[in-house]
Amino acid sequence: LEVMLVHLLLEMLAELAFWTACLALGWVYVGYPVAVAVLGLLRPIELRRTGPAPTVTIAVAVHDEAVQIADRLEDLLAQDRSGTTIVEVLVGSDGSTDATNDIVAALAASDSRVRLLSLPRSGTTPTQEAMFEAAMGDVVVLTDAETKFLPGCVAALTDVFRDERVGCATGRL
Repeated sequence: LEVMLVHLLLEMLAELAFWTACLALGWVYVGYPVAVAVLGLLRPIELRRTGPAPTVTIAVAVHDEAVQIADRLEDLLAQDRSGTTIVEVLVGSDGSTDATNDIVAALAASDSRVRLLSLPRSGTTPTQEAMFEAAMGDVVVLTDAETKFLPGCVAALTDVFRDERVGCATGRL
């Protein structure tokens, strides 16, 4: 009888654990997204764009991107036509062994907003950390060498920082 009670208790605990886990997963994948969507519809956040437009550093972590880096930098520098104050496009070269550094250095010689951080090979995260430390803009926009921005993308992405409550922004570009 005692063994049957222990077995029954363990079975009940296992069932409780199973249903608790199911509820937790249901909340994470269904409940919370639905709750946030409904809250967003009922009480949308209105941005208070009371501050000045931020200055922007666009940071590009690269490794051996000689084939496309010139076009990418041209695309990024064109973003200032939409009213964004791009103080620099910072290229963090993560141990590039091709002509990436030479191309970026040549572009930097013709446009003072382009800056090269030539770093030893250490991976994306340390390269991004170095770029954050070196950045001069109020806001840092991280990107890669392949992504192309639509005109006005950086302006739209960084304009939200005029509201002092905003600390981070992202979007589909």
